[in-house]
Amino acid sequence: MSSERAKTAKRFLLQHSPDSSKLNSDKIKISPLAENWSGLTELVEARYHRHDRNKVLKILKDRSIGDETRKWRLQRLDNGYTWKYLIRRYMPELRAATWICVWAEVIPSLEKIARFTDTLTVRPTTISLPEPEPVKSQRTIMGLKTNLLLDAATMLNFAVEVPINKHFSFLYEHHCPWWLSKNNRYCLQFLSFGGELRWWFAPRPRQETRDSKQRDALMGHFLGLNAWGGKADIQANRNFGCYQFDFMSAGLTYGYAMPVGKYLNMEFSLSIGYARIPYQHYIPTEDWQILIRDKNEAGTLHYLGPTKAEISLVIPIRATLRHDKKNRK
Repeated sequence: MSSERAKTAKRFLLQHSPDSSKLNSDKIKISPLAENWSGLTELVEARYHRHDRNKVLKILKDRSIGDETRKWRLQRLDNGYTWKYLIRRYMPELRAATWICVWAEVIPSLEKIARFTDTLTVRPTTISLPEPEPVKSQRTIMGLKTNLLLDAATMLNFAVEVPINKHFSFLYEHHCPWWLSKNNRYCLQFLSFGGELRWWFAPRPRQETRDSKQRDALMGHFLGLNAWGGKADIQANRNFGCYQFDFMSAGLTYGYAMPVGKYLNMEFSLSIGYARIPYQHYIPTEDWQILIRDKNEAGTLHYLGPTKAEISLVIPIRATLRHDKKNRK
């Protein structure tokens, strides 16, 4: 508390004073400031860039409300996370003690006048406690992903997502299972690639604790605009499957990502859109060496509906950033 900090500063002065007759407890007056709202407002204006910045500044600058109401409104933002964030990031800087020393000195040329009146020279001095150490934080610069649903179907896949800023990111995904059984009876050859621009309309940073770092990207709710395409050859015995086709698809995605471990996230998403699929059916010979095209079963399929479903594991790649007192973000 501010009163305890003021008492601590007073004890420090008394313990290190060389002459207790000149500086004693009666000559030191303390004036604790309970809550430095103006200082907090300055720090928020300079460094606070979370999604509710405007709401925080509006509450801090509202002079029509009392301090308790102001604190209550801040505590209700973002389910209490905003208040904890302010306490952790900015409150330590505001917990400072300022010492103002005033002493008297008799001016030699006015010694006679000094017999009848005291002449004081006031020299204010401000001494601040040491500044806090520079803060280190970690920012997500990339996410490495794999879709568990495709992995379960032996379809090797990976994706890389890069945050552009707090609310936008770009995803590149690639699917490349390309296997053929020894007797040529079964085949899954699938090559595709695509991209998605994502808008994180409700980002949800993970709260920083002593044992885990803050993740400020690629978590929360998002909407995406995707486009992808490729080619495939799927063969399951002679009488089932046996199709070669190309495809092109575009659509919209909704998803949600959340942390499931210290170094791991989980993402769920569903895409709905349009796909154009030119296809060709074929029949393998009895030795499975030659593929005979079926001219009566070839064409182009136009599809509108769900195009992708993903349950993905995400490994966030983070970089450590160092913020000094003036440029902290």
